[in-house]
Amino acid sequence: MSNITHLYIKKHNQTGLMYFGKTVKNPESYTGSGVYWTSHLKKHGNDVSTLWTKAFTNKKELNKYALEYSRKHNIVESNNYANLKEEDGLMGGDTGISPEGRKIISEKSKKFRHTEETKARIRKARALQKPTMLGKKHSIETIMKIKKARANQKNIRGVIRVAT
Repeated sequence: MSNITHLYIKKHNQTGLMYFGKTVKNPESYTGSGVYWTSHLKKHGNDVSTLWTKAFTNKKELNKYALEYSRKHNIVESNNYANLKEEDGLMGGDTGISPEGRKIISEKSKKFRHTEETKARIRKARALQKPTMLGKKHSIETIMKIKKARANQKNIRGVIRVAT
């Protein structure tokens, strides 16, 4: 491993949620790429501090340290961390969300759900809004574009529609 790889811990200054990650970029300016972490930043803003960084040039030492830290602090199960998997210092962020990852996101996000009062206010506000197409019709060109776009979509059973 010739390049320097950094392990880091980021902390969201408003919510206190932390993220343990690795990067080959500048760890002070790099925000992290975890699925739950980036979703959290979109929702709560990018008000983040870097708590610490540690540089490595040896891949085995990096891997050992990252896994030990991940396990010692139980970053996957802890509500203090946004990590959905153990950091091993080698792999990048997840490219998709596994069923286990969805379950973890669901559990961690339960505390961020709308209250029943808020839901009622949202329903009331939406009921007062006019439908955007009320009293209007699509042009023939727009209808054809919509049909073309939908022609090869899968329906909910996974069957591909055939354009007619």
